[in-house]
Amino acid sequence: MADKTSWSWDEMTEEFRRLGGVVENLRPGTSGNGSAETGGDAKPAGPGLYAVDPSKEVRLYVPPKLLVPADEVRLENGRLVLAAETSVEPAVRDFFERFQAQFGFGSGAGARCRRFFDELASLPDNVKQHIGPALPPELAAFKAPDDRTLLLRYLRGRAVAFGGKPVMPMVAELLNHGAEQPFFELSQGLRHSGKFAGEVLTRYGGGDAWDAFITLGIATLQVPAFSLPMELRSKNGKSLFIGRRFEASEMLDNVLVPRIERREEGFVLAHALLGHRLVPGLPRAAFRRTMRDRDIGDADESFELLSHLNRIWFLDLLGMLDGRTGTLERTMRAAALCQLTSLSHAIGSAARGEGTASRPN
Repeated sequence: MADKTSWSWDEMTEEFRRLGGVVENLRPGTSGNGSAETGGDAKPAGPGLYAVDPSKEVRLYVPPKLLVPADEVRLENGRLVLAAETSVEPAVRDFFERFQAQFGFGSGAGARCRRFFDELASLPDNVKQHIGPALPPELAAFKAPDDRTLLLRYLRGRAVAFGGKPVMPMVAELLNHGAEQPFFELSQGLRHSGKFAGEVLTRYGGGDAWDAFITLGIATLQVPAFSLPMELRSKNGKSLFIGRRFEASEMLDNVLVPRIERREEGFVLAHALLGHRLVPGLPRAAFRRTMRDRDIGDADESFELLSHLNRIWFLDLLGMLDGRTGTLERTMRAAALCQLTSLSHAIGSAARGEGTASRPN
């Protein structure tokens, strides 16, 4: 039986190919990927995957049988394992558990997840009180995570949807996020290919900068900016509740709008798009179409108020973080600036990209 205490990159990818996967022209960075070894030239710095030869295409394919159901993953004694009643075959179980130990959770990724909780818990009280309502419950607790909470965060940052359920895409989960990159192709397994000058990236989800901070712990400039969770009350006493369920959308009059639910006290919007760096007229157009024929007050006035409240919230956060030098605090500050940038892209009401923009001389 193979030695399970050490697994090089080449050994892992050889086994990956035997199980039906494809990995070509890829190598890991120098940290965050366990016992990765590729030989040859010095490896690039930082976790993630990189092109061995940038002039050639990178190819990655994860067959369906290697897309492990996320709800079958367990955290036991500090290791990611699969449930005893797992649906995957024994060879895949063995590969998954070795992969997570050497390149995934056990190689430092799990420790980084735990550190995120610890750093949140050490924030000043005024920052905690400010951001708590804009965090998921497990983060808003501001305490060290139990195994279930830690596992949930790890899975949320790496799982992708396949066949209507979240799965863990082995090897592909080592790719980092790039806002301008395409999603994985997920029709028959997972595919990702193309030429990359350096690090090979993909796009995780369609959320905004604040969502990327919450989910991935990073600061990145995203295309959209959505409202924080909040309630607006109109002059007629009806309330408009805003959520952050980005996937809950539908097409109305060729405009992608959030799903809306009527309640006795008002309406619930799955989300509210407030800025879009590529189509700055889309946020207002979508909000107007969503609110048409709803007895909830003036749509433009509500949109302006939502935008104002969101900008003020992030500006207040920047003020609280000013001068603070902790790693998480600096990342949060950068994420807030990214969110404010995308929030500023709300101009007009054209639902498609039109016109040009220029910078001051």
